[in-house]
Amino acid sequence: MSRKKWLSARLSAVPEIPNPSEYLEQYTTPPEIAADFVWEAFMRGDIEGRHTVDLGCGTGRLTAASLILGASRATCVDVDREAVRVAREWLTENVSGITEFLVSDVVEALPLRFIGDCTVIMNPPFGVWRGGADAAFLRAAASICDTIYSMHKYVPESVAYLSRLMRDRGFGCEIVKVINFPIRWFLERHRSKVRYVKVAYFRCLSR
Repeated sequence: MSRKKWLSARLSAVPEIPNPSEYLEQYTTPPEIAADFVWEAFMRGDIEGRHTVDLGCGTGRLTAASLILGASRATCVDVDREAVRVAREWLTENVSGITEFLVSDVVEALPLRFIGDCTVIMNPPFGVWRGGADAAFLRAAASICDTIYSMHKYVPESVAYLSRLMRDRGFGCEIVKVINFPIRWFLERHRSKVRYVKVAYFRCLSR
């Protein structure tokens, strides 16, 4: 088994969000995608030995991946108190590393100030239910760390807009990979159990 597949297997044990909100777009990142996403950052030297910040952390799957791959410490931030509780319990019991947990709205009242030498890893809302939420998460990330990895819907117009937004904040962005992301719907009125959307891995570095 490759190390990335082993990481995916580890992440499959992380619990899903107990009561996901459609408005918050709380879809769970599948373990194989979480492993692949953080692995890409690890292979570029942006995880090991660094402080990682997971905005909209949910139950901490991306945080777990970063700590397993050698992050020196991690910060989990989410507005969902119950999801943060689950993240705290699972990570404390299963992954070693210094971790802090913050219950906060990333868009409205982010409690973190500029850290600098750190890496944001996040799968923010795609902005379907809250227009502009994806851009708001990127703005928040740019105010904390000099390195950002983020997942966004792969729509050329949106990609161009987000790239300009980050350029105006002194960041250069590239698309590391484009994948098919399965969104597993959880409400009775949802017509299909799984819908696939094209998602891009963004890597943004402060200039």
